Amino acid sequence: MKIIYIVAGLVLSIDVVILMLFGPLKRTRVVAGMTLLLSSLIFGLATWLIGLIATLHFWGIVPVMIGLIFLGIGVIPIGLLACAVNCSWGHFWGLLLLMALTFMAKWISLWLLATMENQSENSSTKINDTTIVDI
Repeated sequence: MKIIYIVAGLVLSIDVVILMLFGPLKRTRVVAGMTLLLSSLIFGLATWLIGLIATLHFWGIVPVMIGLIFLGIGVIPIGLLACAVNCSWGHFWGLLLLMALTFMAKWISLWLLATMENQSENSSTKINDTTIVDI
């Protein structure tokens, strides 16, 4: 599981750098938004894998199969429960942190991309207004 945490930490580091460099600039905001969108998928995959591994390690194959029946995402709450019952608090908090990172990265990326769309709509309106005035 350590390699999954290392990859997630590396992706988080890259996200912070990309967001700081490209997020504030209007023209490069789409790069930051798309990078965070991809990162949310990586965080989601890492969360799912850790939930699957924790469930399999602590409780075996039957709870994993039950978790997979629930659209495949049931292994995450079952993994959280398995970590809590077995007092594996490091993995419990790591799983919660990855869940939070998944949703935060998704929301921030959608916000960045939405502000790009609003800016492009405003700029096209301004261009059309100036062409009407110029004619």
